[in-house]
Amino acid sequence: MADANKKIKRAPDWFCLVAPGEPGARYDTYHPTEKQAKEKYLELKKEYPNLEEDIYKERCLPAGRYFVGDPYLVLTDYKYANKYERGNDTYQLEDGTYFALFKAALGPGTYPSDTGESYKTESGDIIIYPVGLLKREKVNELVDAKESRIVHTSKALDVGYDRQCDGCIDWGGLFIFTGIENWVDIDEEDTEFSSTPLGEAFQNLERRGIKTMMNCGFTRSDGESIMEGEPDECVYKCPYAFIDTQNMQYLCEENSCELHFSPGFIEEDDYERSHYLRTEIEFGKEICEVLVKYEIKADFDSTFPYRIKIDLPYNYKDYCSFTDLIYDINIYTIEKDSVDEMLLRFICKNLEEACREGDYQINDLTIGEEEKEEWSENLMETINLVFNTSKQDFWERFSELLEQEDWSKYGRVFGNVTDEQKAEYIDSIDWDGAWDTVHQYCDEETIQMRISKVLEIDLEDVLFEQEIGLEEENEDEDEDEDEDEFYDRDSQTLI
Repeated sequence: MADANKKIKRAPDWFCLVAPGEPGARYDTYHPTEKQAKEKYLELKKEYPNLEEDIYKERCLPAGRYFVGDPYLVLTDYKYANKYERGNDTYQLEDGTYFALFKAALGPGTYPSDTGESYKTESGDIIIYPVGLLKREKVNELVDAKESRIVHTSKALDVGYDRQCDGCIDWGGLFIFTGIENWVDIDEEDTEFSSTPLGEAFQNLERRGIKTMMNCGFTRSDGESIMEGEPDECVYKCPYAFIDTQNMQYLCEENSCELHFSPGFIEEDDYERSHYLRTEIEFGKEICEVLVKYEIKADFDSTFPYRIKIDLPYNYKDYCSFTDLIYDINIYTIEKDSVDEMLLRFICKNLEEACREGDYQINDLTIGEEEKEEWSENLMETINLVFNTSKQDFWERFSELLEQEDWSKYGRVFGNVTDEQKAEYIDSIDWDGAWDTVHQYCDEETIQMRISKVLEIDLEDVLFEQEIGLEEENEDEDEDEDEDEFYDRDSQTLI
């Protein structure tokens, strides 16, 4: 454990410059001196001439990566009560390092946050402390036990106590409720992905202050741009790990893919204050250690650019919704706000509504068996419409359904479309491409698995056979190429 054997004093106030109240204006900014706040005001004044100077004092922590949890478990000298004030405030070590210390209103216990995480404290205190000054092994042990968390901030943020409600510790967008009141409704519903080994590993990384994302950009460079964002005023870039869409496709096909990552970085003049920076190789190995905890095979490629090859111990598609497999995985290859995109959204909407209704019906004890059976038939009718129709029938049926649909649900582009324009749009759809997209990752086994989960029945009891599959339909199409086709694909009209 770390030994904070240094003099401790109350930290100085920071100065908050209130942001311009105009569209697109930046958030409030926090500065360690009033002079810096005034300089920032003069800079913004050029962009927003009507901006009035509004600067006030605030308690803050600088940008960085912090441990949030019980100080007694990570600081060797915390048992000496006179060493640390319990003033629910921010403090500084002798070298200028900031930290914050709070007393839980209800004493020792486990307390919820607005993010759904829990924070356990045996001492009754909760500290926000630079993680680089602590022993990584102990911190990771507490993080793995879901009792503490590592949080990163890309900018200085205000921190306080009792401001939101009695006993609430608030720091930027994090709220920890240590009193009786808890005004945040935490959604405890778990998604299928978060219950998988990969989902649990990603949650573990998040608790370590590592930002994670699935389906992050189409390529690695796209994903890096999304994760790093704009450098505007950020002295610190958080560590991250992500899987891009190309690798999501490999997951669907092979249950293996590459995971990309970065340990984050910090402005050079803030390097000494960071305390925590790791090399890419050290960071990659840490990610591998987390993945292996969840029985995911992880091979670190130490050649530049670094990456991690992962192999899942389960079938990834078994935990994907129809929307995951039809729309989300193709989101970067479909023209946005096009009629082709709208068709896929329409198909997924019908499938997911049928599945959601099924989940409701199955678990509603007031609904009789006849009604449940009727709903089950409706679900299978929808699934067969999407997955068991030839390209010709698919085109004909969904053309009719789109004509009846309210297109304004799909954005302003289609808000005022006339019936005549609808017909033109429908004729322009790449129907062959849409049919192939629907079937690309939804094979018979995957569809059966989804049905068994929705109906809550054993897989062997699922009465579904995919009579028309991607390979079979394309083979039939190849055979017909020398003959008259059943429709002209340029005009999309029957011959």
